[in-house]
Amino acid sequence: FCTKSFNRPPTMRLETVLIWFIFGFCSLVWDTEGAPIPPITKFTRGFKQRVEYIKAVIHKSNLDKGTPPNSKTRAYSKSMSPYKNDDAGHLIAARLGGTGRETYNIVPQNLAQNRGAWRTQVEAPIYDSVAKGNVVTYEVWPVYKGKKATRPSSLRYRARTSKGKLVVSGTMSNPVPSRMFSYDSIDDGNQDVENYEVPVEENFEEEQINGQNSNEEMLPYWFDEVNVNE
Repeated sequence: FCTKSFNRPPTMRLETVLIWFIFGFCSLVWDTEGAPIPPITKFTRGFKQRVEYIKAVIHKSNLDKGTPPNSKTRAYSKSMSPYKNDDAGHLIAARLGGTGRETYNIVPQNLAQNRGAWRTQVEAPIYDSVAKGNVVTYEVWPVYKGKKATRPSSLRYRARTSKGKLVVSGTMSNPVPSRMFSYDSIDDGNQDVENYEVPVEENFEEEQINGQNSNEEMLPYWFDEVNVNE
């Protein structure tokens, strides 16, 4: 019987290897520096790399799989705030699968709010909904007082299940931190902090700064609090 060989020239194989190596290296760099880490699917930045929008699609498998802030994201948070006692706050919580190692998921946030009202009034209902088997799309719009502000004055948020049911929606202020709180004085399990409540604004009236909406491009016209039944 006859056989026929179709061996490629060695140079062709070498070129192929080089192409795949370059492609793989570029993909790795993109995943590390640019592509959001799941469950985060999208984010946008503005002045001085401030975060202006973030979106996550959260599945049950994402719960409790996130990471805490590291030295890089803590330094970024401090550089964006005039207040040394602010927390490096996750927009998509670590317990919802959010990364603490990338600055696109971090904003300077009032420590008591981050570990108190934000955790109990925003993150907890989302966690509970996902734990019951729902897939939840969660979006946050940090609102800034001016085009050059880098510390959000409030956080607007909305979460819906894949069936369209509203889980949470609202605006929470990000008040100036109290001098009594610092990064080192309070840990995550402090009950006094967890019981501290920051008032939640119940409507979506746009902030007006000198007659102009400070973050208008990040607040879509359809943003509302209508509950769509499953």
